[in-house]
Amino acid sequence: MKVKILVGLLVFLIVVNLVTLGSYIYFRWKENRIYAHWRTMRHREHAMAGKFPREPFLTPDQRKKLGKVLRETEQQLHPFYRKNFQLQKKLYHQLLNPQPNMDSINAYLAQIESLQTQIHHKRIEKLLETKSFLDSTQQRILFWRLMKGGGRGVPPPHMLHHQPGKSYYNFQ
Repeated sequence: MKVKILVGLLVFLIVVNLVTLGSYIYFRWKENRIYAHWRTMRHREHAMAGKFPREPFLTPDQRKKLGKVLRETEQQLHPFYRKNFQLQKKLYHQLLNPQPNMDSINAYLAQIESLQTQIHHKRIEKLLETKSFLDSTQQRILFWRLMKGGGRGVPPPHMLHHQPGKSYYNFQ
């Protein structure tokens, strides 16, 4: 009787060890596949970015000037962002009302649209200041990167002025 119990206990412990070891190996394999996927995606991003100069397309002086322009832009636009947030909050609360008033909803939408147009105009005005210290190639790269951050489907700078029969990789 004792031998049967010991053999049964031994078999049970072997099964528990195999299940534990199998689970550990599976999760390590799965984790490595996830990391491999991210490494591949990061490699693709670097390969795509290799078509254009990554960071060194600006000199240190130009980088300082651009940083100053961007900081000034954000400081000037901060009150507009705050107002936009307040209007969106009011619109949200109006939409939650059991009986929403369409006139006030339309008024909020018009105010938000007007405010966003002002924000875009001010951004563009400040962005045009960069033309004084960037050459045309640097402007194309910078503007493309800023547009890309604002939405999908923006063609890269070498395709902005593509003419049939010419290379896509020509900045001219």
